[in-house]
Amino acid sequence: MIKKQSTSYTLAFLEGMGSVLDIMPVPKFNYKLFTEADFNNSSADLEALQSDWSAVGGYFEDAIAKIKTDHPQLNE
Repeated sequence: MIKKQSTSYTLAFLEGMGSVLDIMPVPKFNYKLFTEADFNNSSADLEALQSDWSAVGGYFEDAIAKIKTDHPQLNE
């Protein structure tokens, strides 16, 4: 009984890894990932990316300002 259960776990693991790596996808998870509509709204994508990177830049500015405040000896 243990041998049969272990084999089914191994098979399920290999099927899952094959799907993740797209080597041998499991048919029930094989679906179309992108549609044509996903590629038609590039201006919204551009605005979203710009906003994201602007936020990242703000985080860097905040971190640098905090370091300068907390460690004034580094400003020299």
